[in-house]
Amino acid sequence: MKKLLAILALGAVLVIVAGSAEAPSVATIFASGTYIVNSDRVNVRGSPDVAGGKVIGQLNKGAVVVVKEMTRLYYPVQGMRAAWFHISNPDGWIYGYFLDPAE
Repeated sequence: MKKLLAILALGAVLVIVAGSAEAPSVATIFASGTYIVNSDRVNVRGSPDVAGGKVIGQLNKGAVVVVKEMTRLYYPVQGMRAAWFHISNPDGWIYGYFLDPAE
């Protein structure tokens, strides 16, 4: 009986530890190119997520960014749907609605 209780307790600990792990990362695909920010005060985030992605900077209209990758899926944000773009300088994520391809 003690052995069974010890096994159950260990299982409960493993479930708690597994449940507290970070959520899986967002699926991305390779993307490259130069884009221009089309609005002022566009947030650059540490991760591609409005709720959990900490704002690490802002860019204004006309800023030129180089894209490294983008999210595989489009996400709804304030009535819009777009992918998130990972940029190199500053290193962070911008919601695609605020980017236009440079010509």
